[in-house]
Amino acid sequence: MNKLVVLTTLFLLISSGCITAPKQDPGSPGPAQIGASYSGSELCRFCHPTQHRGWAQSGHARMVVDAKRFPEAVISDFSLPGNPFEVATEFGPDDVILTIGGKWKQRYVVHDPEARAWRLLPAEWITATGSWRPYNADKWNERDYGDLCTGCHNTGYEPKVHAFVEGGIGCEACHGPGAAHIASRNAADLVNPKNLEPERAIEVCAQCHIRGKNVDGKREDALGYVPGEKLLDHYKPLEPNIGQETDAFFADGASKKHHQQYQDYIQSTHWTKQRMTCTSCHAPHAPTLLVAQGNEVCTSCHKPQADVQEHTGQSVVTDCITCHMPKRATSATEMDIRSHTFKLNQPGPAPKPPYGE
Repeated sequence: MNKLVVLTTLFLLISSGCITAPKQDPGSPGPAQIGASYSGSELCRFCHPTQHRGWAQSGHARMVVDAKRFPEAVISDFSLPGNPFEVATEFGPDDVILTIGGKWKQRYVVHDPEARAWRLLPAEWITATGSWRPYNADKWNERDYGDLCTGCHNTGYEPKVHAFVEGGIGCEACHGPGAAHIASRNAADLVNPKNLEPERAIEVCAQCHIRGKNVDGKREDALGYVPGEKLLDHYKPLEPNIGQETDAFFADGASKKHHQQYQDYIQSTHWTKQRMTCTSCHAPHAPTLLVAQGNEVCTSCHKPQADVQEHTGQSVVTDCITCHMPKRATSATEMDIRSHTFKLNQPGPAPKPPYGE
């Protein structure tokens, strides 16, 4: 590797704040150690400004935020009844170091210095209702955030030093470790999902939009997976039992819980017959994460129906997703996540007010 390129890369990493010395005590959660093959999304913007700009405005980029640097990321009201400090009495709002999510709900991480661990507080903020709901309140101080789900919420997590390179779903979560590409500027040194076989391409998204267990039998994320690899070498997903309702699936196979889009999608004819990938509809470099707006996502492939009443049986024009992607799975409020099986006439009650559209 050219020495000038290496020195320039290190200078950019240090000056952009993407590297600090590793810390065995996880009080300051990231970035991970110098020399890691993950470099952080900030460096991608120099050569890919358009893609970086769109991604930076998406929910992926803001999935995890450093609450010490950006206190405005906290959207909850810790003074309301049910707040997590009613259970976690040894902590207070000033102890929150990370926020997780915010679109549907927001969770909070604190540092437990005695256990040298990251703890998810025992209540989560429900955005739609502006209220608190218990979250693993009976065992919250036994669960280490780093041991469970950091592989999805963050990019470049290194369990040996209990630190990560970047909060949120960064460029390298989908394109793989980028240090070699930054040094060589060679496209072959980075994974481009659009060049992968369909099976591998949908697994780039599936690494987080899936429910099951890591092959280690303990973690809930797919830590160890790198885009382009076979996801099932790292992860064992839950499977529906058609005809039987379970904790995670309805009897028709559709998901009852959030982040199970992969398990839904592989049942759809979009996949089984057409081998369409997630990026047929979703644009990871767009703020909305969609390739178009409204029905245009569907009509880009499907011929628009001129007679809406004949097509839907209704005189009122509806979005395609109202019938083909009804809200059935639950994240924060009852049935707030759309089904991705694309099957018509999916059973189940309509979302209850005020959660429905």
